[in-house]
Amino acid sequence: MSIILAICRVACALTAACWDLRFNRIPNWLTCPALLLGLALNASHGWLGLRSALLGMLAGGGIFLAVWLAKGMGGGDVKLMAALGALAGWPHIRDILFFTGLAGGVMAVFVLAFQRQPAGAQPVRWRDRRMPYGVAIAVGTILAEGIGLNWGG
Repeated sequence: MSIILAICRVACALTAACWDLRFNRIPNWLTCPALLLGLALNASHGWLGLRSALLGMLAGGGIFLAVWLAKGMGGGDVKLMAALGALAGWPHIRDILFFTGLAGGVMAVFVLAFQRQPAGAQPVRWRDRRMPYGVAIAVGTILAEGIGLNWGG
């Protein structure tokens, strides 16, 4: 069952990254079914599986919800992380969050370093810059699947 969940996580994250790059949004038709699938598949392991999925959903979605409330990202990113949390469960969502944060930091450095502005234009505030965070989430998910961390739990 864990290989099925891993394939679902990576497929969901890659699809979201492609949509985020092309359309600047992550669609509900992707995140909502993925969240429900994660809850259902983990619930097939009984109460402990469902509890793990719910904790993963709350951890992934909750952290990103705080950033969304501060206007730091879009709602699609929040729903994607909640869906990945439901698919990953607790404690695996910690790996995804960790590697997503690393990937997002690297992306932010590149956006700052290489985003061009017309000559004589006013500097663009960081808040006004566009960064498709779905790509960082996909990279973080893939790294978590490939590397993973031993958190002692």
